[in-house]
Order: sequence, then C-alpha cells, then structure tokens
Amino acid sequence: MIACSRALISCLMPPVLPPFPSPLAGQFPLTELLLALLDTSLTGIALLTPLYDPAGEVVDFAFAYLNPAAQRSLLLPAQPAVTYLEQFLPSRQPEGGAFAFPRNAFVTGQPAQFELTYQANGHDNYFQATARRVGEGLLVCLTTPADQPRPAVEKAPRESQARERAARGNEAPATRWREGQLPPTYYNFVFQPFYAAQGQVQGMRAVAAEVRAQVLARHQLEDQVRQLAQLNQELEARVLERTQALRHAQAEADATAQQLRHVTESQPGINFTVDQTGQLLYMSPRWNAYTGLPPGASAADAQPALVHPDDLPTIARELAAALAEGRAWRYEFRLRGADGRYRWFSSRAVPEPLAEAEAAGRPRQWFGSGLDVDELKRAQQQLEEKDQLLTSILSSLPASVVTFEGEDLRYGFFNDAFQQQAQGRAVLGQPAGEQFPDAEAQGFLALLRQVLRTGEPYQAQEVYAQALDPRTGQPWDLYLDLFYLPLRHGQQPPHAVLGFTLDVTDRVRARQHAEAAQAEALAAAEQAAAQREAFYQVFEQTPACIALLREPNHCYEYVNDAYQQLFPGHALLGRPVADVFPMAVEQGFITLLDRVYQTGETYFGREMLLSVVAPDGQPARDFYFDFTYQAIREAGQVVGLSVFAFDATERVRARRQREAQQRQLHELFMQAPAPIVILDGPDLTYQLVNPAYQRIFPGRELLGQPLLVALPELMSTDIPAIMGQVYQTGETYVAQELPLMLARTEGGPLEEIYCNFTYQARHDEHGAVDGVLVFAHEVTDEVRARGELALANAQLTAANRQLTRVNVDLDNFIYTASHDLKHPIANIEGLLDALNEELPAALRAPSGPVGPILDRMVESVERFQRTLDSLTDLTRLQRAHDPVVAPVSLAAVLDDVCFDLDGLLAAPGVRLTRDVAGCPPLLFPEKNLRSVLYNLLSNALKYRSPHRTLHVAVSCHAVPGYQVLEVHDNGLGIAQAQQPRLFGMFQRFHDHVEGTGIGLYMVKRMVENAGGRIKVHSQEGTGTTFFVYFSVTDAPAAGA
Repeated sequence: MIACSRALISCLMPPVLPPFPSPLAGQFPLTELLLALLDTSLTGIALLTPLYDPAGEVVDFAFAYLNPAAQRSLLLPAQPAVTYLEQFLPSRQPEGGAFAFPRNAFVTGQPAQFELTYQANGHDNYFQATARRVGEGLLVCLTTPADQPRPAVEKAPRESQARERAARGNEAPATRWREGQLPPTYYNFVFQPFYAAQGQVQGMRAVAAEVRAQVLARHQLEDQVRQLAQLNQELEARVLERTQALRHAQAEADATAQQLRHVTESQPGINFTVDQTGQLLYMSPRWNAYTGLPPGASAADAQPALVHPDDLPTIARELAAALAEGRAWRYEFRLRGADGRYRWFSSRAVPEPLAEAEAAGRPRQWFGSGLDVDELKRAQQQLEEKDQLLTSILSSLPASVVTFEGEDLRYGFFNDAFQQQAQGRAVLGQPAGEQFPDAEAQGFLALLRQVLRTGEPYQAQEVYAQALDPRTGQPWDLYLDLFYLPLRHGQQPPHAVLGFTLDVTDRVRARQHAEAAQAEALAAAEQAAAQREAFYQVFEQTPACIALLREPNHCYEYVNDAYQQLFPGHALLGRPVADVFPMAVEQGFITLLDRVYQTGETYFGREMLLSVVAPDGQPARDFYFDFTYQAIREAGQVVGLSVFAFDATERVRARRQREAQQRQLHELFMQAPAPIVILDGPDLTYQLVNPAYQRIFPGRELLGQPLLVALPELMSTDIPAIMGQVYQTGETYVAQELPLMLARTEGGPLEEIYCNFTYQARHDEHGAVDGVLVFAHEVTDEVRARGELALANAQLTAANRQLTRVNVDLDNFIYTASHDLKHPIANIEGLLDALNEELPAALRAPSGPVGPILDRMVESVERFQRTLDSLTDLTRLQRAHDPVVAPVSLAAVLDDVCFDLDGLLAAPGVRLTRDVAGCPPLLFPEKNLRSVLYNLLSNALKYRSPHRTLHVAVSCHAVPGYQVLEVHDNGLGIAQAQQPRLFGMFQRFHDHVEGTGIGLYMVKRMVENAGGRIKVHSQEGTGTTFFVYFSVTDAPAAGA
C-alpha cells in the first residue's frame, strides 16, 4: 500500500507547493508527510481517472488508488478492478444523478459536493463526498455518518428490514399475478431515506429486488446434496475395486523400473540421481569402471579428489544454483580416470516434477548423466583454434573482408580494414541495412541478397559509390572493386555471403595499407602449417587465380584451382614460372616478379595482357588480368611471392566493345548532316545536340536545358503536346514541313522556319520510355525558294567545276613542284659530293670543323628527296581516284610483303603470327593492298618496344558488308591524345626511326577511295591494333 501511495505522489502534489513554514519543512518532509496523511486519515480518499467513449465524452471513472480509510469503508483493495459505476449501482441515473457531480467536477475543474448512497456487498450506507480535479485525475474525499446516531424516521425502517432479513434471510415471500395464476415469489427490500440540503430526512424510498430465481436455485441445490450422499456410497464400493487394481499396477511398475535400471546401466554415460539437499542417491557402475573405485566406495567422498581442481568451483556454483532454483543444470568438467589421466565430461541433469516429489513425501530428485566428451572437446578446441587462426588472417588482410549472414544480412565477421572503411559504424550481429541505409539505397545490399538466393558469385570493378562522413554528414565519392562469394555447408543452399571489397580511389594509399596488413598476414601464415591450411581452404572457393611462389627462381609452392585452369595439363607445383610459362619472360612478368622479390614492394597490375599457349598446339590465347604481386617475409626476409589475379578479360572486351559502340553512335549523331537531338526524361531535357541542330539556333544554349526553357516560343505551338504524346504512348510521330516561329539567336526576332520532324521514343533496358529522339531536317529554304532551285543547282554545278579545276591545278602544282625540284636537289647533292672530295681530309673528318656540317647537309638533302618522293606518290594516288580493281589474294600479297621485310622479320625477338588462309579474295587494287600491308607491318617493326619480344599478328575476319584485316602488335603504342592526328599528313610521334609521316595518310586515302575505312585501337606502353575494312560489295564469293 505504501508503494502504491508513493507512485501516486506525483499526481497529488502540484508542480509548485504552497508556502510551507521553513522550520516545519525540516521536521516534516513533504513526501513523508503526504504518505502519512494518506495512511492515517480517517477520511476516505479516492483517486479516480476518467474513462472516455469514442466521442471523447466521460462515461465512467476507474479507481486509481484508495487510502486505508476508503478501503475500510468500501471493502475494496487499494487499486480495485471495478469502475465507479460498477461499484455504485444507484448512481447509474440520468444527468441529475450522483454520477453527474464527479463528472462535472472533472470537466469544469470546479470543486463539487454531493451525497452518495452505497447499498451492496452487505453494506447499507451513504457518504458525503467532495470532489476536485487534480491534473488528469479526480480527487474524491468520502465521509460517512455510519458511526453517528440516525434519525428516528430512518432508524425505524432499517430495524424493520433487519428483522425481516433475520426471519427470512432477507427474502420476503409475496404473490404476483402471472399469466392468470398467483405463484409464490420472493423479494429483497431496501428502505432508503431522502435528505434535504441541510441534512434532514425528508422522506423514504423503498426498493424491491425479485430473488425468486435465487431461492428456487437454493432449493434445487439442497436436492442435489441429498443425491450426492447416495453417490458417495456408490463411490466407496468403486474405490475398493480400484485399490486392488492399483496394487497390480504397482507390481508391473516395479518390474518396469527394474528394466529401466538395466537400460540405464547399459548406457555409455555415468548415470546418477541427486536429491534437493545435494545427497548422491545413485551412481551407475560406469562410475566404478572409469574411476577404478571398488563397488560400495563412496562416490561423494571420492569426487573432490577425482575432479580437476580448476573445475571444482564451477561444479559447486552450478549445482547449488540449480538445486536452489529447481531447474536443470549442464556444465563440463575434467574427471581423472583409473589411468591417472583427466578426460572431459559433460554433466546434465533435470529435476522431476515438484508435484510428484510432494505427492511422494520426499525431497525433489534430479536425474542426470555424465557423458565422456573428451574427444569432442579436443576437436572443438582445435576447431576454435583454427577459427581464431582464420579470423586473425582475415583480420590482417589488406582488403576489406566481411561476412553477411541471413536474409537480413547481419554482420557475422569483418576485419579491421572493413571497419576502417565503415568509419567504425559496423556492429557484429546487426543488419547491414540498419547501420548503412545508404548502402541499401545504392543497391549493394540487393546484390548481396541476389548472391545469397542464387548461389552465384558476383564480381565488379570500379563500382561507383557514395559514403557519408559520420562527423560532417557530407557525402564523398569513391570507387570499389567488389567480389561477393556465397558460403554454404556442403550441398546446402548458401547461408552467408563472403565479401571482398577494395577501395581503389587512392591506389597509393591503398597499396601502402595493403603492404603492411598483408605482410603481417603472410608472416603469420608462414609460422604455422595449420594457418596455411585454413588459408588455402578459403581461397580454394574463390574464382580468383591465386599462387604462392618460393624463392629463388619463383617456384610454384601452391596454386588454387582457378590458377591451375590457366595451364591445363601442366604440372605446376615445384617448378619455376619460367619453365612452365616461357612467354612470361617475353611478356615481362618475370621482370616484375624479380623486382618485387628484390625490393619487397607490392606491385599492382590492372588489365595486363597475358598470352597463354594452349597445350593442343592452338595459337596463344590472350587474357587480361588485374593482379597483385606481394612479397612473403619470414624473419624480416623476403622468401617468396604471393600472386592474386582476377580475370578481367570479359570486362576489357565488353568495355572496348561498349566504348566502340558508343563512339560510333556518338560519331554517327555528331557527324550526321541532319539535325538530331536526344531529349531526356518527362521534362524533355536536351541531352545531346549535334552541330547540325545547333546551327539552326546559333548562340542559344540548348544542352542541359528543358525544351520549353531553351525554346519558350514553342509553348504556343503543338510541339510540346506532340512530344508528350510520343513520350506517353511510345508511338513515333512524323511531321512534314512543320511551320514554327523560332528565334535563331537568344533574344532575336521570331522567324518562320519549316522543318521535317521525326519524334521517336527512346526506351531503357526495361522497355520503358525514358526520352525522345528528334530527327529534324530544316526545309525552310526549300519551301521559300523552290522557284530558285534551278538557279541554285546551276550555281552548285559551276562551283563543282571550279572545285574540280582547283583540285586538278593543285595536283598539277604538286606534281610539277616535286618534278621541278628534283633537278636542283640533284645539283645540290652533286655539289656536296664535289665539295667533300675537294676538302682536305682533316676538314672532312667527324672531329673537324666542316665534317659534321656536311653530314647534316647530306641528311637534309636525303630527307628532302624522300619528301618529294612521298609527294609524287600522293599525286599518283589522288589522280588514281578510280583505279582498276580485281579480286586479289590477301595471303599472296602478304607473302610478297613478308619477303620484302625478311631482314626485319628475321631479327632476334620478333615473332609474326598469320591467320589469313581463310580470307576470300578482296576486290581491291593489288598495288594498293601491298602498300597497305607494307606500311602497317613496317610500322609495327619500326616502333617496337625494347623491353619485350615483338609479337605481330595478322588476321582476317568478316563482318556484315566488309572483310576486316586486323594487324596487332605489342609495341610502343600511341597516346590517346595523339590518336586523332594519327592519319594526318606529315604526322610523326616518334623520332628515333626514319619516316616522313605520310604513310598512314596514304593508307587511309587508298582504303576510303575503295569504299572502305580504317580504325585503330592503341594503348601507350601496351600495343596497337589496326582494323582495315574492305568493302565486299560486288566482290566474288570465297573460293571463286
């Protein structure tokens, strides 16, 4: 009751107490004073809380607290379960009744005084009550005049009621007309006085309650008692019969118990029984067999000496707690056997039902067994050591390693690198989505769930992501290499995902971190063979190519299955890399391994080309890998190297193909003579504007602007509605000679422009419309000047003739200049020879004053002659615009060119691969084809890399409309910035070999004049590939 009173103090005390004399405050603390008043007050105090209907009206009150005086008056507990109306039935009256007073006091907040009659549960009393709202509750004080003398007018009816209740048990018989009869019935009568406002009795009210059903029910109960006595006699006879059956069942139970004892003693464990006092009641013979104690020896006395001393406190603590709490126990301990060795045992016991022990009149018993788990314990310890070892290795890896468990992707493990990448926010056992909602929004968790559901690994390079700085809340951009691997038990579905992530945003910083972390991991792996086994088991499941090399000579010490598949049919372990893979020397990989071994610095390679020779004699296959060479240290010395390689071939090829397609599409759009634009999204924002379209609106900013923002004058036309219809329906719309009022410049006057438009919907990868392609052709001039078309054509014809004459004059000039300059150059060359013969030998010597000058003059004359020869060839090429063509064999022409370049091809470190036997005859001038092959092969031989063997590959394949000649080399390569000028006249990018820079220009002219084209793919430091497209239009079929 005191605790309940304390809980309600906050409801009774106002936020600011009225003034209280300071001397009394120290002697009578307010809290204790309030509690004492509630407990000792002779006035009943009730705290009520309102109950509302759905409309928000107060319809009843609940009792929150009754002080002791109120509890005595109402015969209720401190916190009754009944409500105000349920307790005071007479108060269920209309608005003027006793319920209206407390409700009005609560609603209005004004104090109220009322009288309350209480006649129930053996009580016959009334109360004078005052009520006042306190906070969100109602305080009611109750006083009763029960102990005061009652007026005579009230006393007489009450004494009469008492006499009647004594005579009839408060049940007054009466008769009432019921359906034409006068059956006896019974009533309870209550006589209640009416009081005036001054407390005087004004009258009396009689209330009668019919109790006929209760009286008849009591009579029926008396009949049932008599019937029950008869049933008891019959039951005694049955009890005697069942007692005899019980004795027979007890005999069978004893036999069953004996069989159970035999079964228990035959079990492999040590079975026992203990009562609640801790007394050992039974121990199976297995105890004696293991400990060597003779039968009859006290197991309780011997147990402290046989249990390992370190385990005795645990046993005592667990046993005492289980016996005291009446629960089962389970613990593990070491027990010494007859051979003197300790073995691990698992002790388990469960208590019998308490009701059975109480029914038997004895202490409660525990039944248990001790099972030898020594082998299991040791295996578990070894497994834990391996798990700790594996955890230590993964924790020290430079890459971020993390496991996600279950569909909600809870963190099961992550290493320090991952926690550092996560800014310390990752928590073991917590779902990743709760810790990193940005990862859910960016789709990373969806990829993890896909790997978990499908069981297929996921690998991606340079994935764009955004992370939030937990200190500033600002996002920053980063790129990650991702590898998600499903983890499963045997053939079961995956239960978790192992994630490897590498932050490649800052490769230098990542490399420094990886060197330190991986060096520690490899050092730890070399110190224990068990660690290495666990390490290998992890990487056997990964598709990455992994190998460990032991120095010197880079001998294979370990390769996983993915690495072995690169060299099918070859035994790798114990053999040097150079023996297994001779091309590694030529391709520079051995040099990289030597450098890592000598310096200890980790090497990161990205998309490195690796040519692997097939065992069946097929040509070498090219692969691209992202790989890491890292030193393995023992005692601070480099003793080997680790190789981690990821196959990036498909990614490289896909990217190159995608880039080529994107470039072709972009070039097609940008070079198209017709205006073309791409409008993106529902607001039709300019995403691409080709020059032809921009020329319609010179000086106006279109790119990146919504259509109606860039061209607001279109608002009054049908264009926005037409484009909106195309975007909504996906149906193409074509408009011919559509008139528009547009301003060609920003702020310029509106002009009437006529255009032919094609509006075509653009679809995303899911087939949904995400933009509109606009193909426009301005026909303003055609509409306005159809009458002037003939004149324009005549002018165009004249201009073409003039251009032809200019081209002829230019060709004649070049030819004449190159021809007329040959004679003066020849004279200069003769004069230099004469001067060289006339000068003294001392002056002509390389160390003399004149010799170097003469040499430079001779070189200049030779370069001038080569330039004149090139101009002559160029003139011939331009004059031969329509050369005679005939089917020519590519293989035969290639043989001739190789014969001419035999000296360069036979040089050391040069290898030529040819695959043109299946190429059909080409419809191309033979001399021009020879010039194309000669230029491309001679360039590959001249611009070779001095650091590796030169590999030149010539092949031919077909694409729709073309036969493609492909010439590939692994030479110096061409920088990306230089490639746009590669086919220009007199363009040279390397000065260490002779040349005029006109060869590729002539190749391009010859190919394009024949209806073909030439392309180049090159990477500086890696190599170059030329693709020559020969048109097959009207060409003869293969084999003709």
